[in-house]
Amino acid sequence: MGFILHLGLEIHGACFLRRLNRRLLPVVVVMTLAGTAVAQDAGKTASSETFWVTADKLMPAWGFYPLQATYGGTRPLGKHSAWCSVGNSGRLTWIARFPRQAEYHVWVRNYGGYGTVAVSVDDRPLAGGRGGSGGGRYVWRHSGKISVAAGTHHVDLDVDKGMFDAVAFTTDAQLVPGRDKLPDPVATARLRAPRV
Repeated sequence: MGFILHLGLEIHGACFLRRLNRRLLPVVVVMTLAGTAVAQDAGKTASSETFWVTADKLMPAWGFYPLQATYGGTRPLGKHSAWCSVGNSGRLTWIARFPRQAEYHVWVRNYGGYGTVAVSVDDRPLAGGRGGSGGGRYVWRHSGKISVAAGTHHVDLDVDKGMFDAVAFTTDAQLVPGRDKLPDPVATARLRAPRV
């Protein structure tokens, strides 16, 4: 509608439509819809990359147990989460393929009541995490960001006395999992490769 007003046209119901050239109406409609789509996507990178994996794809792993329980109305996003029993800690490793060189924001979904999950890529820790909400349910938390070259890298998830459910990597700084739609998760995660 703003586009039409910029043309200096006044809208007076059916009278407006009669005066408007029939050839111009489709152009105005298409331009208005295109302007709306551009406004909705403002701030999002057209070529952003997002990929993620659920805990069940990273198991079995030493010291972890599959947990399917519901907490605070939330369930694991895969078949089950990975649980380190109280007093224990463990490491899950994912050999992830990063599609391009970029700075990736890392989000971890875990049980918010207790425990921590630390993420590193090729033994490099993340920086600048914003955290997130807590409580007795599964929550997404911003764990930080890291620059990564295109290719295959070791992603280590160190879980200390808690439940890990998923990890997401995205080049879209505005994306918030749980609020924004994610693509489908990685179907088959590679778990082993030599460290170089």
